[in-house]
Amino acid sequence: MTLRSRLLLAQAPLVLALLLLGALAVITLARVGRSGQQVLEDNYRSVLATQRITEQLERMDSAALFIVAGERERGVAQQASQRPTLESELAIQQGNITEPGEADATRRLHAAWGKYQTAFDAFLQERDPEASRARYFASLSPAFQEAKAAASAILALNQDAMVRKSDRLRHQSEQVNTLMALSVMAALGFGLFFTTSLVQRALRPVSVLSQAVRRLGQGDGEARAVVE
Repeated sequence: MTLRSRLLLAQAPLVLALLLLGALAVITLARVGRSGQQVLEDNYRSVLATQRITEQLERMDSAALFIVAGERERGVAQQASQRPTLESELAIQQGNITEPGEADATRRLHAAWGKYQTAFDAFLQERDPEASRARYFASLSPAFQEAKAAASAILALNQDAMVRKSDRLRHQSEQVNTLMALSVMAALGFGLFFTTSLVQRALRPVSVLSQAVRRLGQGDGEARAVVE
């Protein structure tokens, strides 16, 4: 093997260390990325659904107040337009159960929504303004508060989960930074140690020859360059 080949081969440990470091970085960053994506997939859609459910409930409550105030036609039209959207968002939430206790909370929301619809339909049957007002405060408003509270419970549950996962992700990021720093130092140390060792071994014959030439130049006719 020529000296040039030996010197090139001596760089192999450093190159290998850098390749391993690069592979470790890619794998670690991919794991962190998947953790962040999980937060979005598991919780964000439920947060969005329950926020929209709450908005629709509040608009239905406003529609009931329109009816109580004498704007019956406007109130009836508004409450009718909110129901399909609310049903759609509730179906999304029922299909996105990801956290402990969320299934029970979603069932409570579904039951509260059914109760609110029943109370609202009975409220719409009242034609007398005083009777409508009395039914609103007696049954419709409590059913509205119950449904809204059920939606808020699911919202809080998913928001808390997002905070926990965000903290865990931040902790993982800190661990990754520490691991990468240690890995860089270890890889450079490993690469430099073995590269230096191999370069010294590759150049050892040149050093032996140089010493022999120097001794010959000093008049030592017995000098020999013994290279293993």
